[in-house]
Amino acid sequence: MPSDFLRHSRARRTDSGRAFKEAMPQSLPHICHLTVLNPAIHTRIFYKLAWSQREMGHPVTIIGQSSAAAPYENEGIRIVPTGIFGRLRLTRLLAPLRILQKALRADADIYVLHTPELLWVGGWLKKMKGKQVIYDVHEDYLVNITTTEHYPRRIRGILGRWVRRAELRAVRWLDAVCYAEENYDNLLGVPAEKKFILRNKFTDRAARRPSRIEIPRQPYMLYTGTLYEKGGAFRTLELWAEFNKVEPTHLVMAGMAFVPEMFTRIWHQAESYGLDDRFTLIGGIDYLPYADILRLIEHCEFGLALYDSSLCVRMPTKFYEFMAYGKPLVYTRDTQWDAANSRAFMGFSYAPGDDVPALLARLKNRAAYPPAPLPKDYAWAGEEPELARMMQRMKGMGAAPFVPLG
Repeated sequence: MPSDFLRHSRARRTDSGRAFKEAMPQSLPHICHLTVLNPAIHTRIFYKLAWSQREMGHPVTIIGQSSAAAPYENEGIRIVPTGIFGRLRLTRLLAPLRILQKALRADADIYVLHTPELLWVGGWLKKMKGKQVIYDVHEDYLVNITTTEHYPRRIRGILGRWVRRAELRAVRWLDAVCYAEENYDNLLGVPAEKKFILRNKFTDRAARRPSRIEIPRQPYMLYTGTLYEKGGAFRTLELWAEFNKVEPTHLVMAGMAFVPEMFTRIWHQAESYGLDDRFTLIGGIDYLPYADILRLIEHCEFGLALYDSSLCVRMPTKFYEFMAYGKPLVYTRDTQWDAANSRAFMGFSYAPGDDVPALLARLKNRAAYPPAPLPKDYAWAGEEPELARMMQRMKGMGAAPFVPLG
């Protein structure tokens, strides 16, 4: 680490970060969330983890992407902006160093890392400053990097293996690891006392905020989330075309894509069916405000979750969101998802070759739906006791010693 960077960090860290810390109650540790590509106002980081931690009494800071010119507060949570940049930009390569600088100024007690490329930052904070560090595992990064189109094909294998090795080495010194999904349970072989599962269930906190998105005047089916092939973007378009052979059906696709070319491919596919007047595409390479996504779900007829079969072991946030609003999903037929659907109604499974008119009729016949799921099936509130247990462990243990990576 360059010595001039460290001197600069020490000289400036006493400014706004310390003022924020001193203004908050000091009975509980100050928590700082660090992320590279995610927006600071992120579905999981801001609306779930940070918001709940703030309600527990913790001072909370998030260092993440935002176009704001200076730090600000949102719902009592301090946001430290890092600017806006994409995953294949030089700015991204330099981001961890700048995030470390901002993390030092925040002078928190506990740092939560939301991406593996910040593991070295967490290791430095632990070794040099004696901080506690939590790693929040959003995804199986090895699988995601090597099997999706987000990165150039020639580097996927090398990058994926490097990330997994970094994760496994970090387990030795991390104070806690939490997983966003049950199927990731102990993916990294974490000792039982340091392992937690905080499912990505639904909270309506974002829905309380104003949304300026324009809702289509006609009934519509809805695809939300990341726009990519394995996420079912093109399977959704194919099924939509089949629905239109039965009756006029409008499709809204709303989300972000990692590459701009995806929007061109999606639009050309819609045009090829001659149905572009029944098609709305909303989004860009930046995340849509979560309040906009929830408003679209609230007003849709039904949603689509036609994921690639390799992703069927997951329980995407989309399932919880649509359950919360009582809107059915058409999802990829899979034994695990069908079993989950039998426990709490999510919607109707689909595979190519199914009777499309019959599927559309089932979607329209709301009176025949099974009983609606209960909040325990989809609500984030059910995860908060586990979050509290994790924070209690951090409060009671003090910082564990740093174990070198070598």
